[in-house]
Amino acid sequence: MLEQVLDASPTAPEPAKRGGGTLLGEVLDTHNPYMRGRVFVRWYDGERANEAWVRIVEGVRARKGAQVLLSKPANAGEWLVTAALFAGPKEVVEESGDPAPERLRLEPGQVVRIEDHRGQAVVEIGGDQEGPRVRLLGRDVTLAVDGTLRLEGREVEVCGREGVELRSEGEVMARGRVIRLN
Repeated sequence: MLEQVLDASPTAPEPAKRGGGTLLGEVLDTHNPYMRGRVFVRWYDGERANEAWVRIVEGVRARKGAQVLLSKPANAGEWLVTAALFAGPKEVVEESGDPAPERLRLEPGQVVRIEDHRGQAVVEIGGDQEGPRVRLLGRDVTLAVDGTLRLEGREVEVCGREGVELRSEGEVMARGRVIRLN
């Protein structure tokens, strides 16, 4: 009896009935406000084309047009995007021509500092009890647009520690129910 057990070859575990495997797919869309954490993917399973909103493994950045690795664990009932393939030096971009924006969640009191190519800090973004705060860093800062620049809010304050100067090559208008000078 012991010889029969030793001579018997080990049997492989049976695959789960729900499937399992790995396929290559293509991301067709990345934005669905009702299904966050999913991308719309097309893949071929033999002769048949499949399309679905597929969950993304955390940390995977799948962009529109990118090839992705789909995996269906034997004990899961759905496909998962487990990796995005490197597309080469030219980055795949969204239809608008802009790369997908990065998202960052700040804890209370945390600040994000953005630096230029030289490592000089140019902007700090954070928040406190009073609300969001954007601080432009540098001795002199210029906000410039080709069109109209609007600052809008329930109240707008312009404060200068050493003075405030208003200049224009055209008309200067002050409109309001009450205008106080000094």
